[in-house]
Amino acid sequence: MPPSTLPLSMLHLRTGKLLLRPFVPGDAPAFARYRSDPDVARYQSWTSPYSLAAAEELVTQMQGRHLVPPRPGEWNQVAIQLTDAQPGDTTLIGDCVFRVHPDDVGQAGIGFTSSKPLQHLGYATQAVRALLRALFDDMGLHRVTAACDVENRSSQRVLERVGMRREAHFVQNMFFKVAWRSEYAYAILRSEWSAGVTRPPPPFVGLAPSPTGRRFSGLPEFPNGHPLPSFADSGQP
Repeated sequence: MPPSTLPLSMLHLRTGKLLLRPFVPGDAPAFARYRSDPDVARYQSWTSPYSLAAAEELVTQMQGRHLVPPRPGEWNQVAIQLTDAQPGDTTLIGDCVFRVHPDDVGQAGIGFTSSKPLQHLGYATQAVRALLRALFDDMGLHRVTAACDVENRSSQRVLERVGMRREAHFVQNMFFKVAWRSEYAYAILRSEWSAGVTRPPPPFVGLAPSPTGRRFSGLPEFPNGHPLPSFADSGQP
């Protein structure tokens, strides 16, 4: 189905080199593949390898989700693919996720993940900007938030490039993967987005690497991959 004929509820976004679209059943193998990469999973709640069955279950859960407008309290994952790939190549290279707050429909949390071979090419920044544009310009939200591990410098750079401010530093606030981890909280208002606000990156304040594990910088999830009601980011610029 061409983009012009997609129903509004499906959320179909284009950037210079990316297409953000709903998940389809054929995405499951690529989804399982990049989630199985230990480097991609390092700051995420799942562990590698990530099974094809788990990927298929999550993709099935995403089928039929009404994304525009989204249902409050429901996490929605959006597939990312390259627009300049070979004809017919719809391979997933990552995903974004968002959740409108159940008690305040003017606010949402976001997250993102990208496959390792396509990290550090600016795709995550493009994808997050496209998602913010949809949340602010198309859906009229007031405020969008994200969180990330204090050691995940790449994700911090993505959030700072799109104009999000670092609002808080939570010290060892989450026990995850056999270690207490710390995270930064980020946010941006629609007024700031509309004004094109950019900020210099804040000073880095990190913790020594843990020998037993590293706190994820992604969405806490149930074992089957469906996220719990929290928000964060993952991935690389």
